[in-house]
Amino acid sequence: HGGHPWSMQPDPVSTPTPATPASTAAAARSRRTLAAGGLVLAAVAVVAVVVVGGAVGAALEAIAARSGVAGDPEVRSLIGRARLWGVLAAVAVVGAALAMTVWIAARHARELDRLEAAVARETEASAEHRRAVVDGLVRLAAARDGDTGGHLTRVGEYVRLLAEQLRGRDPEVDDAFIEALVQMAPLHDIGKVGLSDEILLKPGPLSREERAEMQKHVLLGFDTLVEVKRRYAVEDDGLRIACEVAFAHHERFDGTGYPFGLAGTAIPLSARIMALADVYDALRNERVYKKAMDHPEARDIIVAHAGTHFDPAVVDAFVAVEDRFAAIAAS
Repeated sequence: HGGHPWSMQPDPVSTPTPATPASTAAAARSRRTLAAGGLVLAAVAVVAVVVVGGAVGAALEAIAARSGVAGDPEVRSLIGRARLWGVLAAVAVVGAALAMTVWIAARHARELDRLEAAVARETEASAEHRRAVVDGLVRLAAARDGDTGGHLTRVGEYVRLLAEQLRGRDPEVDDAFIEALVQMAPLHDIGKVGLSDEILLKPGPLSREERAEMQKHVLLGFDTLVEVKRRYAVEDDGLRIACEVAFAHHERFDGTGYPFGLAGTAIPLSARIMALADVYDALRNERVYKKAMDHPEARDIIVAHAGTHFDPAVVDAFVAVEDRFAAIAAS
């Protein structure tokens, strides 16, 4: 676990790269390139017709001038007809070339359509597979959670409220970020699956050794999720956020958290949001080692730790929607 976790890179040999939306973008660029090429060819064709017609006429006029019959009306008529036939011949050749180009373009367009459809199918299948893996992990985390999964449902609702409040204040927060965070929030403690019941369910304070063992859950969870991310070898905001909340939701804004002692905005925003949601739910609900608190008491603790445990901006977002937090906890 030495070094920053994001130094880990996917293994290019053991992990196949699935189709991505970039393939569709490449196909669209090919269409635009083909269309531009067609316009250039059409312009060249027009120029060619004019040049060929003019060249035929000029050649005949030169011959007539050398022969001394350039002024003969019959010769002039013959030259005019020859020029016309030259133009018609050029039009025929260029028309055949354009027809061939159109046929090739149409065939290429059909191939691009098939490629785009195949990319869309592969991308959707890959996304469905990832969703199935995440759903399985969420069920595993819920089965291990001492609160029969209620905690995991509530933290998902809390992070949505906080992220919605932060929209417009932080450029990272958009619809995709919010939905990914809500979906992945239940995986923040997936690493606890690897801990013993003696530690997880101990009714009293943990010893120093037990606390050190408990703290391993963030890296156990991170290792699990980064392996899922590595296997797909594709940039996926959901899996990235899952890794972030797993390893960094116990970091503190003042740098006194674990496992890396990150501080301030070095802590991913997703984890800063998750930290507050997780602590609030822990305060409001009974655990084997503590009684539940009411909302005012939990609120005061959250606010008192703005700038130390929690990001002050996230605390401000919490205060703005604290009534909705209280309603979720009560339900």
